[in-house]
Amino acid sequence: MKNRNLIIALVVLVLLNIISLGFLWFTNRQHFDRLPARKSEVNFRFFREIDFDEQQQKTFRRLFTEHRKNMRPKLEKMSELRTALFSGAEHLSNEERDQLLTELSAIQRSADSITYVHFGMVYEICNPDQKRKIDGFVRRMVNRDRREISRPK
Repeated sequence: MKNRNLIIALVVLVLLNIISLGFLWFTNRQHFDRLPARKSEVNFRFFREIDFDEQQQKTFRRLFTEHRKNMRPKLEKMSELRTALFSGAEHLSNEERDQLLTELSAIQRSADSITYVHFGMVYEICNPDQKRKIDGFVRRMVNRDRREISRPK
């Protein structure tokens, strides 16, 4: 009798755990959207938000790949310059510091220009409704850093 009650209690607890996990899984899907995407899921959230059709998705993936290829050397160079600037801050003269900052600013400006052109090309493949959606998406992306700084923790 004791073993039977123990087995029934164990089965009930396991079922409750499964039901709880299922409930959490299906009611909190937005948390899973924030997980790092696998390569096959790259830009899925963007496609869903903008409502791209298959052809637009294919074009966007090509544009995105080209953009990343163009940006990679700039991002690597900016990382090198920042490392040189901040790791050698006490040993740099004012002229060296200013030169590093000028170089960093020029590369950042170039990167921003490439990104601007990229979003212009993405904008061209959109219909009027999607253009309105992409405006909101870009606005949120541009202001993302400010929100993270001002958000209380």
